[in-house]
Amino acid sequence: MFSKHYGSNKMIIDKVAESWEDIIQLCMAQEKNIAKIKDDSESKIVIFGAGTQGRMAFTYLKQCGINIYCFTDNNPDKHGTFFEGLPILSPNATSVLSESIILIAARNGSLQIQKQLKKSKIHSLTFDTFFITNNLLRISYVRNNLLKDDRSRIIYDAILKTMLTGDNYYCSLVMENNQYFAIPEFIHIGNDHFVDAGAYVGDTLERFIWNNSGIFKTIYAFEPGNNQFNAMRYRVDRLCKEWSISKRTIICENAGLSDKNDIFYMNTSSVLANISLSNTNNILIDEAQFQKIPCYSLDNYLADRPATFIKADIEGMELAMLYGAKKTIQHYKPKMALSIYHNPLHLIEIAEYVHSLNPEYQMAIRHHSPIFAESVLYCWIP
Repeated sequence: MFSKHYGSNKMIIDKVAESWEDIIQLCMAQEKNIAKIKDDSESKIVIFGAGTQGRMAFTYLKQCGINIYCFTDNNPDKHGTFFEGLPILSPNATSVLSESIILIAARNGSLQIQKQLKKSKIHSLTFDTFFITNNLLRISYVRNNLLKDDRSRIIYDAILKTMLTGDNYYCSLVMENNQYFAIPEFIHIGNDHFVDAGAYVGDTLERFIWNNSGIFKTIYAFEPGNNQFNAMRYRVDRLCKEWSISKRTIICENAGLSDKNDIFYMNTSSVLANISLSNTNNILIDEAQFQKIPCYSLDNYLADRPATFIKADIEGMELAMLYGAKKTIQHYKPKMALSIYHNPLHLIEIAEYVHSLNPEYQMAIRHHSPIFAESVLYCWIP
């Protein structure tokens, strides 16, 4: 699909310059609103979305020294409850919300929420817009210095424009197939020690085997969800029979990866593992909704065994996983296919961190979904 829209070299070069200029203009148009949010003494700041994206927005704004007045959400079951220690109000509570700046933290539903608020004459801005505008210099550095090909820059720009406008059209333009293996350096290698972080039901593991004609040294597959793990084990049994693979070469772990060995709570209604047992403090954990799962540092788990290819799609814990794999990465210099779409900070910080570990790493971005999801940073040393 990408080549269909950007066929010639001249078209690509022109598109790179044009798309970056669009992003700068979109950010400049929001400078006054951003200034009001930073000077929160003038306005009450309300986050629309009491969920995963809302929590990320709250954490980031708190780090920026910005006080949040409350949350609001379209789910009536949440009204009158608390989230991150703040009340969740109905969007119809106009006596409060009309005097506020609403920051929408709902990712792919932001356009609908903006239309909803506009009907009520309530001013709103997406958190993604605030984030990009507030980090434009760092984003520019990643785009212009760490990404090595124009194709990556166009894709990066498309992601940013979707975040700034809420319109998935830009992501749909640059979508392509073969997620985690879209770069030539990532297929038909053979003899890899493959780490699959967030192995889910073994779908990526199977594509890895097919892409390498069944030739590899070891696969380490980490999946914390019990149902997904059981499905993966079923698939592995089948693959070992079909490809005549020794079961000893595929090691399946019902666990996650993070920056240290720990116990996490995972929400059983999703695959998000983000509450560390060592950091729960006074949080009340509902054992019916959360299960305990072990989490490892990859450095500690491998204990100097090699890793030559690391794939990670672990619901926003990718950066923590990299921290826990520092020695492995510096010593073995593995290829890495890392999801960067869960947390807006990861569009910047994952590339920055990999570069800090070894500036020889080449980096490219490919996008594998018609919406803002499945964006992958590919890192390799030629």
